Amino acid sequence: MDFEDKEPVDKSPAPSPFEPDSEADDAAQNREQDYNPYQEYNYERAHGKVWYDEKGHQLPPPRPIPNNLAVASLFVSLASIALCCCNPLLSVAASIMAIALAVCSRFFNNPERRFYGRAVAAIVISSVVLVMVIGSILVTYALVPYLRENYPEFREYYDSIYRSLQQQLEQLPGEGTSSFNGI
Repeated sequence: MDFEDKEPVDKSPAPSPFEPDSEADDAAQNREQDYNPYQEYNYERAHGKVWYDEKGHQLPPPRPIPNNLAVASLFVSLASIALCCCNPLLSVAASIMAIALAVCSRFFNNPERRFYGRAVAAIVISSVVLVMVIGSILVTYALVPYLRENYPEFREYYDSIYRSLQQQLEQLPGEGTSSFNGI
């Protein structure tokens, strides 16, 4: 047997995937040394833009343009919650309007073309209201007639409620039963 023909075997241990790399440690130490939490915020370093007046003095960064459409969409979506109890059809219209305003807020008066938090909140609120109102309409006009036809207990309960509403309406001064046609 000739041992000279074989390649030398490396007896050093294999690098562990759990041990940090020394180069990464050096880079992390350099970043920690450069970081100073008490230094003043440098807008130029963060964003690369600085504004100067005619005398050469540095101006503060411009305030972001308020997005009034996002605010309006949030208010309309909150109004759709209140309308949910009073008039479901107006609630659906207000929810659709709030979603449209939120989508428009992304494109008008918004150079970054992103959704603001108020617009996202309006979309979420309006979507929840739409699901609730459309679900309640489906239950009212699809499930109640089915239950009334197929279950006599429900029919008796429903008819008792209907009769009590008619009696209360007859006791009101004025129109009487002429304005109450039932469901």
